[in-house]
Amino acid sequence: MTNSIRREMSLFENGGVSALAACLDPEGRKLFLALARVIKDVSWSGQNIRVYNEVTITPPYKVENVTGDPESQSYSYIRKFVEHHWRDNVSTHHH
Repeated sequence: MTNSIRREMSLFENGGVSALAACLDPEGRKLFLALARVIKDVSWSGQNIRVYNEVTITPPYKVENVTGDPESQSYSYIRKFVEHHWRDNVSTHHH
């Protein structure tokens, strides 16, 4: 982990929002914040969201963009989480 990312993450944990600077995509930011609310181990890896260091969510941050070990519990949990996140967002926002 680079120093700047570590610094951003500690700012984020202390209530700052600079961890959001890693991602310019509003949907990615929204998903990151939703995940960070329930899971402590969430970080940015470029434009990708890393969870537990074993699951990666790549843009555009949909269910099919979740990668990891399909056998792991965290993988299936994160997939379900992302699925619910999108379903909830779609039902509240009409385009």
